[in-house]
Amino acid sequence: MQHTDDSVLVRKVLLENWEPIVCNEILPDDEYDIYIPKLIAFLEAGASRERIIDYLLFVEGVRMGVETDHERVAKVAHNLIVAWKQRHAAA
Repeated sequence: MQHTDDSVLVRKVLLENWEPIVCNEILPDDEYDIYIPKLIAFLEAGASRERIIDYLLFVEGVRMGVETDHERVAKVAHNLIVAWKQRHAAA
């Protein structure tokens, strides 16, 4: 994946806030890179918090096959939107 400033921002939020598979280990930096382009597309389009939550719940439940955690995912979606708005308001 090409590492744009936007992808670095989204990666940072995911690595710091989202751990759908609890492994108690340090994750590789690219652990969630496959999901970053879709999240950037949502953020660029101004997708709602609920849309991002739905996507992350889909990833957890269907793609990863793990138990979903709505509260955790809602926090991640909130943090993604806040970080995105802060970065792009300054640009």
